Parts: sequence; C-alpha cells; structure tokens
Amino acid sequence: MRSKYSKETTYISDTTSYHIPVESSRIPFSALQEATNNFNKNSLIGLGGFGMVYRGVPCDDTKVALKRCKPESSQGIEEFQTEIEMLSHFRHPYLVSLIGYCDENNVTILIFEYKDNGNLSRHLYGSYPRTMSWEQRLEICIGQPEVFITFITTQ
Repeated sequence: MRSKYSKETTYISDTTSYHIPVESSRIPFSALQEATNNFNKNSLIGLGGFGMVYRGVPCDDTKVALKRCKPESSQGIEEFQTEIEMLSHFRHPYLVSLIGYCDENNVTILIFEYKDNGNLSRHLYGSYPRTMSWEQRLEICIGQPEVFITFITTQ
C-alpha cells in the first residue's frame, strides 16, 4: 500500500530510539498546518521561551492546542521524547491530556486537548475578564498535591 506522505519526510524517531505509547499518535505536519490555517497568527494563543502555542481544529472538529517548539529552544530532542513518553501515560482531571505529537523534518510539536477557559495564570493574576474566587484558588491548591502524587505513582 502506498503511503499518502512524501518519501522525503523524515522523522526524528527514525534516527533515534524511544518508546511512544499507543495512546499518543504521530500526526503529520501537513494535518497540523491545515488545523491551524498554516500556523496563522490568529491561531496563536500563547508564547513562551520554548516556542508558541496555537489553537487548532483538525478534520474531526476536535479543538486542540499545539505546542510548537522553537528549533533553537533549550528543549532538545531528548527532552521532547521524554515529555511524550511521560505525558502519554499521565491522565488527571486537573491537567490537559497529550493527544499526539509531530516530529517531522526537525519540527517538534506536542498536541494537547484544548480547554476554552484560558490558562490558570490569567485567572489567578487577574488578566482575564473574571478572576477566580479565593475558594476556587484554594480548591486548586488542595488539588495540586493530588496531581503530583498521581504523577509520581504512574512512573
């Protein structure tokens, strides 16, 4: 059967050895370009030292967040691989889940479930239209150790 992807496509995982669990799937770069309208600035929802975060809608209409790492980022290939391996096994109601990844032609992207309410920092520090109540903040503080314990016990 003929592949629908170019023979010239190379994957980081083709040249290195690491285990990716079945729960996370490799998604072609072309599908991510389509989901983000070619990484259009209107799809940009975050920016950090590691790279940019985009909102995307793949062909199945599921909203996703794409963390596209800068090539010059301090997050190297080993860290990228470790992040995929660890997050693939980790599920918790307080955290977004890793859906997939892309590692084509020196492009590294992690694909997460998308949550409409923005990031926690904006809610806590008031740059969002409505800040969180102190009761909600306390609930998050109480839940954080639970997340940490879950993370440690899944390793």
